[in-house]
Amino acid sequence: MKKQFFVLVILIYISLIPFQSLALEKSIQINQISTTRYPSMNVFFSVPRNRINGLINNNQVTFTEDGISIEQFSLNSPRISREATSTVLLIDRSGSMAQSMQEVKEAAKLFINELGREDQASIISFTDKITEHIMDTNQKPTFSSDHYLLTQAINSIPPGIENVDQTTLYDALLAGINLSNQSKIKNKAVVVLTDAYKGGEKSKSTIENCIKLAKQNTIPVYCIGLGQDINSPPLQKIAKETNGTYFYTPTTKELQSIYLDLSKTIQQNANFPIGTVMAIANTNTPPFKNSMITIFESINTFFLTKYDKDPVLLVTYNNQKNPFLSQDPDELQREVSRITLSDTNRVFDLLSDSIQYAKMLSSDRKSVILFVTDSDVNDESIKTKKRCIFEAVTANIPVYVLAVGKPDVGYDLKDIAEKSGGEYYPLYSASDVPLELKNLSDKFQQEYKIEFLSKLKPTYFSKTHYVKINISTNQDALTAKKGFFFIFPNQKSPVIVWIGSIILLFIIIGLLVYYFTANSKRNQKNKCPICGYIMHLLDIKCPKCGYRRIHQAEEKSVHSSISESENTIPFYSEENEKTRIVNRKKGSLAWIIFVNGMNKNTTFDIGAEGVTTIGRDSTNHIMIDDASISRKHAKFLSKENEYFIHDLGSGNGTFVNQKEVEHIKLNDGDRITLGEQEMIFVQVKGGKK
Repeated sequence: MKKQFFVLVILIYISLIPFQSLALEKSIQINQISTTRYPSMNVFFSVPRNRINGLINNNQVTFTEDGISIEQFSLNSPRISREATSTVLLIDRSGSMAQSMQEVKEAAKLFINELGREDQASIISFTDKITEHIMDTNQKPTFSSDHYLLTQAINSIPPGIENVDQTTLYDALLAGINLSNQSKIKNKAVVVLTDAYKGGEKSKSTIENCIKLAKQNTIPVYCIGLGQDINSPPLQKIAKETNGTYFYTPTTKELQSIYLDLSKTIQQNANFPIGTVMAIANTNTPPFKNSMITIFESINTFFLTKYDKDPVLLVTYNNQKNPFLSQDPDELQREVSRITLSDTNRVFDLLSDSIQYAKMLSSDRKSVILFVTDSDVNDESIKTKKRCIFEAVTANIPVYVLAVGKPDVGYDLKDIAEKSGGEYYPLYSASDVPLELKNLSDKFQQEYKIEFLSKLKPTYFSKTHYVKINISTNQDALTAKKGFFFIFPNQKSPVIVWIGSIILLFIIIGLLVYYFTANSKRNQKNKCPICGYIMHLLDIKCPKCGYRRIHQAEEKSVHSSISESENTIPFYSEENEKTRIVNRKKGSLAWIIFVNGMNKNTTFDIGAEGVTTIGRDSTNHIMIDDASISRKHAKFLSKENEYFIHDLGSGNGTFVNQKEVEHIKLNDGDRITLGEQEMIFVQVKGGKK
């Protein structure tokens, strides 16, 4: 029975494998989230072809950011199915332009033939007057997608007027920009052909008006200068400031090729550019030598199939600190032919630099493609795998790794590729490189792009945010979710924030420790020596026990007549380890030992017969340099081996065993307090102590 059950489970599992594969194919793949133009953001994603029919439209897509629904967004179709364009052709037929009108018409018709079914165009010619050649039923200028109608309109342009040197270039250009702005198609352009004759310009409009209007409506103006003595500066300025291109040809021979290039450029501008960093680990090892020709040929093919506006940055060990950037396939191919083998082997350093360079590319969609081969040489990189992952993730740069060689080739780069949102391609032979690179290029061309305004608000600490895409089809629903790391503009990096927070925490702890330590010392200093009460700094008298604290500047001298005996001895001290003994007489029967203050552990002898004075004045037998002690504070009296202490009217009084006294007999072990000074009375009776 158990055996039959086991076989049944296996059969069920095998039967579900096709459905598991189908489930994998159903998922949307979010390839990159571009945050470089925050709050405007872009999400690039691809959808399995077998799950949709035709192209996806906005109505099929729901989009959320950190769980918040984004209602307004723009969905761009894949580049292989480009969006429609709207172009206004402006043709100057005045003055010297009149001689070339037939060739101009043929070149313009060639441009029209290159338009797609959804593309629109309109034709305007001008001398000292402006003529629109595509009109609607209300006789207003408009656009048309009909190639025949557009060709007929070009044929209907009147011959040039040789004797008319006046022209209204800027008025015609302003009319063309206004007409272009009326088109409902998103991707617009204006193409103007002229010699920009300097002496005959009679426009009411100015070049500044034209540039301002074109920039406001994001309409590029492409200028073609035709002739030997053209006025090129204004045409160059218009093209540059409107994000167009300036072309020059002295004769009509190159005019057709210029219009063909313009057609391709305008159609490609309808699509978002893709920036790529090609990082090649060109280590001087047999595996790379054997693969070099195939890898270089594959890269050159990639250059030829890319769009003209796509920037490519080439990074190798040879030019790691000065990489080569270009959009021209010929220039890129020449740079590849200059690559030589290098004795360097620092893959992580190469990848880290490539990620930093990718951040500087002008395109929204950007990625790094890394080529590595198997190598027995140890990697000498300063950067680490974790560092590369951090840089790629925080910059939202996907890394695609093409690793040729053994199954374990790649220097742990698989982890970097997957965590950055890219892919890892283990290739056992260099012959696999062309196919995988082509598939990767096709993947880029098939991506959709969502443009939206982010609702994220800056936070003190950076965190991971999430976008989610849901696509409804006739068959089912497709879903994808991806996290991205984002440091807001003008916001410090998380590392700096954490370091700053730790430093601030230590400063706060240090201030607290200083405060409590200083407060403790201050309390100790203001502590009443009699009862322990913490007095205020300005208190002269202890509120609890009445102890009076007198500062030297405030103390009044109190003097009493003291009859001094002949046994009074001079004051001096000798240090003896822990206890200082001040002129102790041999056979002394009484002395005092200080237990605090600057005289701590100091012993003073008290004479057997007579008077010993104590106070702050230097004339005392025992001088104590303390502001809480009066100049003449007290005196010790001794007679027949009995000792007394007598207060001399001191400011802070004399205390014996914490009781204030004026005159009292002392016993061995009594604790005497004078101001803030404490001492113990020691007496020997009937022998040595």
